[in-house]
Amino acid sequence: MSSMNVDLSEMICVPTMGMVWQVNKFKLNHRFSNRSSNKVHQFYRIHKVFAIAVVFFMFISVGSAEHESKHDNMCAFTRDTLCVKDTLVSIAAVARSVNRTANEIERNILFKYLETETLRRYINYEMSFVQSHLPTPQYHVKFFQLNNIDKHFLGDLLLEAHNALSYYYKSINAILDLKDVLSFTSDSWFGDIAHNLRYEMICSYRNVLSVYSRAWPSIDQVNEIRFSRRNYPSSPSMVHDVRAMIVVRLIRDWMSKVHRVLINMENKYYSVTTKVST
Repeated sequence: MSSMNVDLSEMICVPTMGMVWQVNKFKLNHRFSNRSSNKVHQFYRIHKVFAIAVVFFMFISVGSAEHESKHDNMCAFTRDTLCVKDTLVSIAAVARSVNRTANEIERNILFKYLETETLRRYINYEMSFVQSHLPTPQYHVKFFQLNNIDKHFLGDLLLEAHNALSYYYKSINAILDLKDVLSFTSDSWFGDIAHNLRYEMICSYRNVLSVYSRAWPSIDQVNEIRFSRRNYPSSPSMVHDVRAMIVVRLIRDWMSKVHRVLINMENKYYSVTTKVST
């Protein structure tokens, strides 16, 4: 088993307006003669100015990355205290809730059809059409192959989840845009999933990513599932239902991956106790 060792105990709660940087003051405990005191003060001032300059440029770099990432208005700006561990646990809980709702959508759609063989055949056709363009869980798979993970891997892992959930969030909205009159119940549940994906998961991922100064793509830079343009004459709702069944199954698969990784996070990365003020 491979490993990337790191002490996760540094994941503390911090202010999330980007990164909080702390400048340590240097204490001069030596006694100097009157002749050297001016040089000492000059030396101290130079170091102080240098430290302030470093912090200033750090804020600029972090702020510019956040500005590029956050202009899509997906998430409200908050100043709350962010505890990374609690945030990840909360995301895991929401993932289970989304899974349950996805199960309800699938049952509701299947209940509409006395004969489901045609529906399944169309689903298989569309899945083969979209399969090569779907998000891949590279880091979520590798997570379980490692003994420990470091901050860089954690950032890649969280970004992978953020991008995949954004992809399916847009795919759900595309289904809702079909406005199928016979799918009111399913679309109502899809609306619930979209809300949870956006506000309880995607925005939470962004909060954690900002702690590590990781940028993310805006929602308009993320793709969605591109289905074929094939028409299905069997039922007026067939296009909606085929796409809906594919989306709920893919979302359910991702929710399971996200949940498994996050509930095992503390075993791999012990600094998930970080607190950040947002």
